[in-house]
Amino acid sequence: MRRLSLGLDSSTQGLAAVAVDLDSRETVWKHALDYRADSRLAGFGLTGDYILPPGEPGEANQPAALYFASLEAMFDDLAESFRARGLNSRCIRVINVSGQQHGFVMLNSRAESLFRALAAGTVEAPLASYLAEALAAPYARIWRTACTGEESSFVRQKAGGKQRIIELSGSDAPLRFSAFGIRRTALRQPEIYARTALIHQISSLLPAVLTGNVHIPLDWGNACGTSLMDYREKRWSGELVSSAAEGLPGGGGGLLDRLPALGSALSLAGPLVRHFVERWGFSQDCLVGVGSGDNPQSKVLVQGSLLSL
Repeated sequence: MRRLSLGLDSSTQGLAAVAVDLDSRETVWKHALDYRADSRLAGFGLTGDYILPPGEPGEANQPAALYFASLEAMFDDLAESFRARGLNSRCIRVINVSGQQHGFVMLNSRAESLFRALAAGTVEAPLASYLAEALAAPYARIWRTACTGEESSFVRQKAGGKQRIIELSGSDAPLRFSAFGIRRTALRQPEIYARTALIHQISSLLPAVLTGNVHIPLDWGNACGTSLMDYREKRWSGELVSSAAEGLPGGGGGLLDRLPALGSALSLAGPLVRHFVERWGFSQDCLVGVGSGDNPQSKVLVQGSLLSL
């Protein structure tokens, strides 16, 4: 039986996949779904710019449930195409994910049990509706967010100014980086922040679904793209987290509790859960990587340091 690796890329416009033979390095299957053109995904209300209608200038949100729906649609297409080509989903030994950087999804306290239930067997409801119950906010702020100038300036000043935030994070508080969107949400919609138990980047959200484990680590590359990580130490920075959470309920400790552990993009998140094995015929021995950002994974070789500066 062939040994295949499946790569998934969750981008701004859609979800793409490529299956590669691990032995011959041959590309055996490629497929892409467009969020607006695919009839199965067209009901999420995206504008022509692939975002939800903005409530203010510079706002750029996507429905978080769209990521779950696109994963399900991709696996439907994979299973059908593999059968037609004489391939088998059981050939896939490993799945890894890249995702648009800086976008984040806020999960509530029910997420842990809802994700874990995927390991018990097939969930009858569509993933989008089932996992919508795990969302603290129905939207994900994505990389195109540009309405966070006030939050960016505040955190920069609290962290000690431009030079200090560059020394810590590697960059000068770009508007699109996650820390500022998180702070804006917490200030403008405190009820969402109050019910948020965990904040995942888009790249780590899908591996968490595939493994049924919300507590998988976020890789250093995408963590660097939050303006919350000490990029030299590869750990959450107490200074940056406290600056971003100044005046928020629980302060820096409350925000830190909502952030995932950190780890290498070369590490594994765990085995694929039973839901995907039973529904789409994957092997129960299939492993899932922790994922990383689309830019680090396309511009830096896998053995390099995956950082976003």
